Amino acid sequence: MVAASAFLVVASFPYIQAEIRPPAEGPVGYAGLMRFQQSAGEMTGSSIWVREIPTWSALAEVWVRGGEVTSRVDYARIPKGVQVASRRATSQEEVVEYVAERPFKLEFNIAYYPGWRAYLLDPETEQVVRPLEVVPHGTLGHIRVEVPAGHYLVHVRFEDTRPRRAGKVLSLVGLLVTGGLLTWERKRLNARKEGGTGCPSGNQNRCTNDLAVSSAPTRWMKPP
Repeated sequence: MVAASAFLVVASFPYIQAEIRPPAEGPVGYAGLMRFQQSAGEMTGSSIWVREIPTWSALAEVWVRGGEVTSRVDYARIPKGVQVASRRATSQEEVVEYVAERPFKLEFNIAYYPGWRAYLLDPETEQVVRPLEVVPHGTLGHIRVEVPAGHYLVHVRFEDTRPRRAGKVLSLVGLLVTGGLLTWERKRLNARKEGGTGCPSGNQNRCTNDLAVSSAPTRWMKPP
């Protein structure tokens, strides 16, 4: 019996070992993720403003080549004679400086979604001059902003919308109500454990009467 058990353990040993193979798309990271999504045809997750599922992107190419995305401005669509430079950029915002002799449309490699806002800023103080309209453009639904002629900054950032703010308020109210109910329930249980009736202070007489009524024997009357 022992020999048979040992044989089964030894024979099944290769099946219980975890075989670790290097990913076919390369090391784990943004570049590997982009290669996997492209090879698997899974570059989805787009919004309703996207009319054509993308198969690749200029930003993905930067990651695959080992670079780092420092701006999401679509420089291929910048008109001739317009000077554009990114001052700073994160995943949720970007500040772009430009000099133009005439108005033009500034497009970003960012999928449009409610919450993206754009502001025209003074290049010296970075104070807001006025808000700008953000619209989806093209089959990929990238955000586009029409800017005036001159020397300005464009600040594009993702902000909360009214439904999101309302959701946060409702969530906070729900947490407060839940916390209050849990606190009240804990006090009531503690009062019972200490030999009390679990009645709130000030309502002891009423609770005592209610308990007396509920504990009184029920008398059944026979029908005539």
